[in-house]
Amino acid sequence: MGHVRAGQVLGRMYFLGAGIDRDREKAVDLYRKAAERGDAYALHSLGMAEIKGEGTAQNEKDGLDKLLQSVEAGHTFSFNAIGGFYLNGQHVEETSTAPFITTIARHRGTTFMLCIRLVGRDQG
Repeated sequence: MGHVRAGQVLGRMYFLGAGIDRDREKAVDLYRKAAERGDAYALHSLGMAEIKGEGTAQNEKDGLDKLLQSVEAGHTFSFNAIGGFYLNGQHVEETSTAPFITTIARHRGTTFMLCIRLVGRDQG
C-alpha cells in the first residue's frame, strides 16, 4: 500500500459503495492495513466496523480498544463515538470507564469538560 491515508479513504469508498461496488470485507481489510501503519482514521473505521460487526466479526472489546488508540492519536470522531457510547450506555460496561477517563484526561478544552460530565455521571 502506498499512501497510508489513501488506503483508509479507499476502504471508506468500498464500505459505503461510493463510486464502486460495496464490499465491506474489502473495506475492513484496507482499514486494517492502514491501521497497522498507524493511521488514526483507519483505526476509527476499523474499530467502528468491529463494534457493529460490519464487514468483520463483531468484537466490541477489540473495537473499543482501536477507538481508544485512535483517540490517543488525536482523532476526534473516535473521541465523540466513545463519549456517546458511555453517555448512552451502548457497547460499554458502566464499570469500564477508567481507560476512557484516563485517555480523556490527556486532552484539553471541551474534552476535559466531557471528562467531568462522565465522572459526575458515574458518581451520581
